Amino acid sequence: MSGFVRRVRTGVRTGASLPLFGARGRGVCEIESPCGTEEEPWEGGKFLATKRRKRKKKKHQFFEVREAAISILDSERTEFCYRKAEKCQSDVCSGDLCPISLSGGPKLGYEHYYDPESDSGYLAWRLKTIQRKTAEERGASGSKSPKSGGPGHGQSRVFTADKVLSDEEVEAAIAVLKHSADDDTVREKMKATFHYRHSMVNDEKKAADVFSVFPRFLETPGLIEQDFRLLFGEGTADKVLEKWPTSLKSKVIKESHGLVPTTELLDLLRNAELAAEAENGWDSDMSAILLLLHLLPPSAQGRKRPSKMSASQAVDHLIRFLKVGTSVQQHLDKITHRTQPYLLGQGSIQSSIHPFFIVIDNYAIPCKATCSVGALDELFKTHYVFGTSYSAPLTNLLIYLFI
Repeated sequence: MSGFVRRVRTGVRTGASLPLFGARGRGVCEIESPCGTEEEPWEGGKFLATKRRKRKKKKHQFFEVREAAISILDSERTEFCYRKAEKCQSDVCSGDLCPISLSGGPKLGYEHYYDPESDSGYLAWRLKTIQRKTAEERGASGSKSPKSGGPGHGQSRVFTADKVLSDEEVEAAIAVLKHSADDDTVREKMKATFHYRHSMVNDEKKAADVFSVFPRFLETPGLIEQDFRLLFGEGTADKVLEKWPTSLKSKVIKESHGLVPTTELLDLLRNAELAAEAENGWDSDMSAILLLLHLLPPSAQGRKRPSKMSASQAVDHLIRFLKVGTSVQQHLDKITHRTQPYLLGQGSIQSSIHPFFIVIDNYAIPCKATCSVGALDELFKTHYVFGTSYSAPLTNLLIYLFI
């Protein structure tokens, strides 16, 4: 063979000694080539890079097939078993038709897509993700609405009045309300102007003027209760007040014994079970209500929203205590940002509060109720009367008690 072999470490003319493992490789190979021709240097790293690309491509193809199979199973299960995953007992959902091996995986040797007995597996997790995202999307679309809305967000309740006053009659009734000192006359005129007031609440341009047009809310207890009964009737007004002492309170205390004991929780349990007035902490009914807040803590708001709030932090969204002798107006003046309605209790100690107020839009509305449960009942009704939404940390609690 004509030509010769030349050992070099960088480019070659007729032959070269090249590293097998790229620039840092230690192995050297000799390549023979006819004398007088030029070749591009061959790098050993290209061989390994090519193999890596092929393995990566095969891996991507595997996961594409796997994702397609998961999508098919997911769509089938979402269509037929969206609400109750445990009812789906088919082999398709159980994973018997998808024996995908996993190193260090389950004992069955395949990825468990769904186990109907324990309601676990990939599909169960996937459905929960779909439900959470759907709820977030609905919430996001609702929040884009210009109106804040009440608990029935975006829906104004249709009210049919026995007699609709003319504009002149409404103005006359409002004038009487501003100057009359008789409670019966005030309640009568407030009832007569309810239709006009209800239309104001549902008009975003006029909603902020409700307390300036009807300042009697800030002076006469019981007007929230009257408006709520006009909205929903007598049958729905006292449901919680009837159920709380007979069944709800005892169930809450019983379930609370299963919670992880903390100092705060133990104090609430002790006060909730007391028949007499507690020396420290809230009264029996309010302690039980706060126990329910621990049983139904604030929901997580998603990754893009503020982090989850604890039940202890949520207490301030439900009730705040004001020592006797402190002006309610001073408390209102310290409010720096708008909040959802909450209770303000004034007393010498937390277990002996009288009176209760509902704080909304930097106004304090006196409650007719003198007990914790009655005050909470009025707080709930306030959301409907004034068309405001629940405070997010209290949503689970209010829905459980009143819906």
